[in-house]
Amino acid sequence: MPTCGQVDLEITPYADRISWTRLDAIIQATWMRTDPAAAEQVDQTARESLGAWIGASTEQGTKTMFVRAEAPDVIRFDGTLDRVADSLGILGDARSKDQRRAAALGWLANPQASLDLFDQVATTTGTPLQTPPATPTGNPRRDPRRDPRRDPRPPATLYVHLTDQTLNTGTGTGLDTGSGVARVEGIGPVTLNRLQTWLSHSRVTVKPVIDLTHQTPIDGYEIPTRVREAIHLISPVDCFPYATSTSRTGDLDHTTPYQPPDDGGPPGQTRIENLGPLTRRHHRTKTFGHWTLNQVWPGVFVWRSPHGHHYLVDHTGTSRAQPRPTAA
Repeated sequence: MPTCGQVDLEITPYADRISWTRLDAIIQATWMRTDPAAAEQVDQTARESLGAWIGASTEQGTKTMFVRAEAPDVIRFDGTLDRVADSLGILGDARSKDQRRAAALGWLANPQASLDLFDQVATTTGTPLQTPPATPTGNPRRDPRRDPRRDPRPPATLYVHLTDQTLNTGTGTGLDTGSGVARVEGIGPVTLNRLQTWLSHSRVTVKPVIDLTHQTPIDGYEIPTRVREAIHLISPVDCFPYATSTSRTGDLDHTTPYQPPDDGGPPGQTRIENLGPLTRRHHRTKTFGHWTLNQVWPGVFVWRSPHGHHYLVDHTGTSRAQPRPTAA
């Protein structure tokens, strides 16, 4: 019962402001933090259910495969399927991307063939070999595993969001050593122990804290990577009212439309106070659908619909702005 009460306290402020997907993530994280023993038991049960199964029936020489595996393994496997499929396309395979991804299973079943395929693509596209770092004696260090043409691992970045409460196991936190919840981007909340297991099999790059308040504005239209990263950390969800997308591949919209300096546009238009994430559909809705938008603070957006309704969008979700009462 205490767990249910804590969940109620956590979700009540957001129940009518965010999508069900985001609300469910809060529910999952809250019960995992409130009842870590139960969370560890559920985590263990999930590990015991992992497996890969082949469908019994065939249709015109095809089969279906079902896989339930650790999320990082599935993400890496998906990236490798894409790499093989793209490599086949570069070499002239005219089949659809889905068909080439299916064919990639056969290539991955023969690891040497996959490495040879990557070598062939690197040669075809003229991908240069990186010069290996020198040893203390001045001789190049040869490590074929790091040859960029042969390395079968797809490039991937694991973004992990942790709070000081999760990391601090001292007095007053209410957490035992090793307990806590990590919210992994693209996966959701997981136990801290599970996260540690995932990271133990990875090369971990610790990025310095990003200063979100002192990003140098840009005069040009193109948005630098450092600014994109800051915007995503401030507003990880599409800033349109009641939107659900958390994709990094969406558009970054200039709240006040960009005007080229040659046409009289002011300097520093590309800055965090004038950028917000939007899917392409919502970007077009803003541009052509008679919606108006003001960003009153980085990550705080006020929308006005074509029918005169106002919506406030911030880190807590979307709320309907109430009109001020008029004087009698």
